[in-house]
Amino acid sequence: MQWQVFVSSATNGGLQHDELTMAEVFKEKGYDTRLLGKWHIGNGPGGKYLPMRHGFDYWVLDEVRHLLNCPVCYQQYEHPRRLSCEHVFCSPCLKKLLYEGVIKCPECRLQTTLLPPTINSLPSCIIIQRFIEGLSKNNNICDNDKCLSNTSNGNLNGELVENVERPNDRKLDKLKNSIRLKYQPTIDHLKEKKRSIEDNLNSVRNSINYFTHELTKEIQTRRSQLMEEVTCYERRWLKPLECQIDGLEMEVHEQISFALFQEDVFSKTGELISEVDTRSPVDLPDVRDAFECGRLSLSDTGMLQQLREQISLLGTINEDRNQNYMPSISSAPRDDFAKEITSVFNNQSNLPCNFGPQGMCVERNGVLMVVDSWNRMCHEVTPTNLIRSFSLTDDDGDRSSANLYDVTSIDHGRKLIFSNISSPILKTFDHTFNKTTSIDLHIPSSFQLQPSPFGLARDRRDYIYVADKRNRVIQVREQSGKLVRQFPCNGIPRYIDVWNDILVVSDSGNKCCYIYSVDGRLLSTIDQKSGVHFEMPMGVAFHEKGFIFAADYLKKCVCAFRISGQLCFEVDLSGYKINPEGITVHRNTVYISDRLNSTVIKINLTEFLTI
Repeated sequence: MQWQVFVSSATNGGLQHDELTMAEVFKEKGYDTRLLGKWHIGNGPGGKYLPMRHGFDYWVLDEVRHLLNCPVCYQQYEHPRRLSCEHVFCSPCLKKLLYEGVIKCPECRLQTTLLPPTINSLPSCIIIQRFIEGLSKNNNICDNDKCLSNTSNGNLNGELVENVERPNDRKLDKLKNSIRLKYQPTIDHLKEKKRSIEDNLNSVRNSINYFTHELTKEIQTRRSQLMEEVTCYERRWLKPLECQIDGLEMEVHEQISFALFQEDVFSKTGELISEVDTRSPVDLPDVRDAFECGRLSLSDTGMLQQLREQISLLGTINEDRNQNYMPSISSAPRDDFAKEITSVFNNQSNLPCNFGPQGMCVERNGVLMVVDSWNRMCHEVTPTNLIRSFSLTDDDGDRSSANLYDVTSIDHGRKLIFSNISSPILKTFDHTFNKTTSIDLHIPSSFQLQPSPFGLARDRRDYIYVADKRNRVIQVREQSGKLVRQFPCNGIPRYIDVWNDILVVSDSGNKCCYIYSVDGRLLSTIDQKSGVHFEMPMGVAFHEKGFIFAADYLKKCVCAFRISGQLCFEVDLSGYKINPEGITVHRNTVYISDRLNSTVIKINLTEFLTI
């Protein structure tokens, strides 16, 4: 038997009845015929050319069955719900996909947030639900693989079709409907109960997840706070000790290297590089206190041989080391000074908990620059107490900024220079805190050790004065870093300041201050012989009227004296628990840094400078 392919057209309306189909051939032989799938060769008016008119007993719409299945469970939709991405799934599947109020679409992975976090908050797909109910009502989808044929009113584009039923099918449908009517209310009630229990369980799960999340977040926040406090304590107490230990070890190494180098030069030339140290013997109790305060290194005790001799005579040293000292002007804070001593920072100042102020300078516009040696930072404090900070540590992890000591400004405040006792390089920054060209303190073709800059100062020509503690010299350089001159210091220089071509240098090891001309001539020595009794002078600064202010760390006071050495007055700070270190003067205000107590105070001396 030969078969031909029929091509439908709009003119004939469908497969003509005079055409012989396979269904008609098999039907003549006694077979039951069934069409699964689509027809697609014409409907005709009133379903004239549908499969039922061409020998087929049944026609199953598999495409409709497929479209009514959930893509997750592959079962017929049960209470279909639509996500925000317009994909439809049955409610039981969506309940399994719900997590913390969010459903991720299984097809496109787009997330849908439920408010409130229950499936009932999703919109129902009314079209699919009605289509399922209509097909179920008209028996469009067969049960137990018994499918009934359907015919339409000439159009199958989504419209429900009419049934072509047999008598036996009617009896079977009546039986099915009666059974359904009997048990359906109970089934619906149980399903509703199941949905309610599932919603309650999901609500409990969501509550547990939310509580666990909030508790974990609170624990993490508290942990971060505790770790920050531990870090602050570590920086405030442990890091300074480590820096002091490193500094002492470095001093020991340098003293040994210097002794070996001096011995080698002496063996070749028969001369020593430096003159014999004629300073007064070291008072060991003072050395002990200074080491405990962390403000004294081995180089401050003189030559190692001298220290060895003093240790051998320890039992004969008078412990009452202050008996020959001139008493302070007052043993407690004077009332007239008390009202003039205030803190620079207030409770709203945004400073780190391990704030370690040391060297300071005041720019021409009244802005105070404070070196924070423990945090390796510099803090800019305006007259209105606005604080801006910037780091002095290089991006490459350079840790040489751990021993920052002093700062000065040149070029009308447009350039800042910082000294670091561990490095022979002076770091420089512009007024926007961008790093500029550094200044190298090495002097070619010299017998000096590696420079160890401590105090910094500038004169009216913007020359930079650097106290080289290790080589015991004062270097004078231009803004560009070019060396102008260098002259030796009689002791170990600490802090320095310049005023009207006069230079003052503090020497805590010898308990004195030196007055030099800017060309290096020693003018006078301020010590006990001149009437000023120092214990450990640190910061020094000139007033615009020619007074010199010196911060005595161990004596806990600020001394004011003239260039001639005449003592003017002392400000006792022991009652305020202040250990003065750095000092700077702007007009009639003296700023004093206290690294041990993490503060900076200021003293208004207007009343006393006019007396």
